[in-house]
Amino acid sequence: ALACAAYACIPLSHGDNGSSISFLTGHEDVTKESLRTDFAKFADTGGTLCIYMGMSKIEEIVTSLLQGGMPLDKPAAIVSNGTLPIQRHLRCNLGDIVQMSQTSDLVAPAIIFVGNAVGLSFRKSWFEDRPLFGRRIVVTRSTSQNSKMKSKLEELGAEVLELPLIEILPTEDRTLVAEAFAGIATYEWVIFTSANGAREFMRLFFLAYEDIRSFGPMRIACVGEATAAILRAYNLEVELIPKVSTAENLAQELVAT
Repeated sequence: ALACAAYACIPLSHGDNGSSISFLTGHEDVTKESLRTDFAKFADTGGTLCIYMGMSKIEEIVTSLLQGGMPLDKPAAIVSNGTLPIQRHLRCNLGDIVQMSQTSDLVAPAIIFVGNAVGLSFRKSWFEDRPLFGRRIVVTRSTSQNSKMKSKLEELGAEVLELPLIEILPTEDRTLVAEAFAGIATYEWVIFTSANGAREFMRLFFLAYEDIRSFGPMRIACVGEATAAILRAYNLEVELIPKVSTAENLAQELVAT
C-alpha cells in the first residue's frame, strides 16, 4: 500500500488531515458471502483507510462506510497494478467511487484509499507521467547488449520484453580467417556498421596477422561513436562518422566523399 500510494503521488497522512493509517482486507475467503470486517467502525477514525483486495466487494465496502457516518465527499482513490508498468489510478469522492470503478479500466490487483489526506494528492503521478509509460517494447538485441538499452527504456517508463534474435558466434579457423583477410590492404575503405562487427573484425584480424601495420592504408568509416571507439582503442584513425548514426546516412556520406 505504501509503495502504491507513493507511485501514484497519494499522501496517506497529514498533520491536519489524518494522522493515522489503517490497513484492511476487502476480500477474504472466497466461500464467504459477506465481509467479516466491519468497515462501518472505521468510518470515523479520522485517518486514511488502505483497503487491499477490495475491488470485488467495493460496493459493499462503500455502503458500510456510509452507514458508519463517512460523508459522500470523502476523498478516495484506487491504484491498480501499483508500481508496475501497467499501473493505473483514479481519484474521486467516496460517493462516486463505485460507479467510476465500474466504468474505468482499473482491474485487480488494486488498493482502495479513503481519507482526507488522499484529497491532497497531486493530479500528476511522476511514475505514470514518464514519456514511455504504458508502452511495451521488445528488444531484439543480443543478450550481452540488452542491459543498457533495457535500463534506459525502463527509466522512461516502458515495459521491456527481451527477445534476442541475434547470436554472435566466433570462429577459430585460422585458414578461413586468412582467406577472408587476403588482400585486405588493397581496399580503399573498410566500413563498420556495428560495434559487434568492429569488435569481431579486430579479433579475427589478430588471428590472421600479428602486426597492426598489416591493416594497410585503408580509410575507416563507422556508423557511430560506439563503433568508432573500438577502432580507436587500437590507435586507428576513424575518418568518417555520419551525423545521424544509421547505415543509410553512412552510405550517403561515403558517396559524397
